[in-house]
Amino acid sequence: MKSKYLTIGLLVGFAVGFIIGFAPAHKKYMDTKEEVARQKEELIKQTGRAEKAEATYGDMVLDLQARQREELAKLYNNIYDYKKGENKVGLKYISSFWVDEKEITVKLTNTGVSSVKPNAEIIFLNKQGFVTATHNIFWLLSKIKRNEIRIEKSRISFNFGEPVYYTVKFGS
Repeated sequence: MKSKYLTIGLLVGFAVGFIIGFAPAHKKYMDTKEEVARQKEELIKQTGRAEKAEATYGDMVLDLQARQREELAKLYNNIYDYKKGENKVGLKYISSFWVDEKEITVKLTNTGVSSVKPNAEIIFLNKQGFVTATHNIFWLLSKIKRNEIRIEKSRISFNFGEPVYYTVKFGS
């Protein structure tokens, strides 16, 4: 019975957190996107030339993406562009990672003076800024020795579309 209330409480807490944190940023993104589309239509009417309007529209889209990234940077301390293939991270002991199909491979390198127990999370965000997947790196018993390189592989699936950005959160 207690677990039922705990589950309900967690779901309600998640929903409230989502509404407070992400919904306003997403609404602002959608409002800006609609404004850019209206401006594109106006440009076509004014110039009568779709080519010029397309070029200007491309500039507006780049501006929208830059503003979106700025908004996400307010929510996350560090945000980076995700690309297919190797993504060089270079933060603490995470050297890089890459995703192939449904598998993520993370290269862990300890360049410090003592052994470390990895405790981090890689968070993947889609183009709207929603979390599409996370990958947790948490070693309870094992450590990465000084000057050691480890490769960690595990399954991953992107629930809300392909990632565009990623961020890394370190535990204590």
